[in-house]
Amino acid sequence: MATWILNNYENLYVAAMMILSVIFIVCDMKWYWIPDLLLLILAGIQGLYLSVHTVQPNLAVMIFMIALHAVAPQQTGSGDVKLFALLAPTCDGIGAYLMLVAAFVTGACAALTVRFIKKNTLVPFAPFILGGWWVVGQWGAFLEDILL
Repeated sequence: MATWILNNYENLYVAAMMILSVIFIVCDMKWYWIPDLLLLILAGIQGLYLSVHTVQPNLAVMIFMIALHAVAPQQTGSGDVKLFALLAPTCDGIGAYLMLVAAFVTGACAALTVRFIKKNTLVPFAPFILGGWWVVGQWGAFLEDILL
């Protein structure tokens, strides 16, 4: 019985994260803004996840994001930092580093492309943070085996 509840919990968690991911991406792409109410909902969902799973979060990566926002607030918004801080604790081992690298590499490629084609300098970062989180969630252990 407990396995059935845990499996359904995993499915509900993935479904909730998919819905929230789409909403975050749409809000950031359209308005360059991540609503705090959605971040509170995400915090609740992540808190439930962490209450069931044992994860060793890496605080150095979160401190790096906060420092990056302090140094260059025009490039990395406070919503991006909050989103990253809520997603990083669910990444085990070097998962948070991999999430950060995936977000920055794909974000930089997209920013260069947008700047070249549209001459626009604003590229929302939340889609890349979420993309990095999903990649680490699906292939994090495989990537760790390759890199370590």
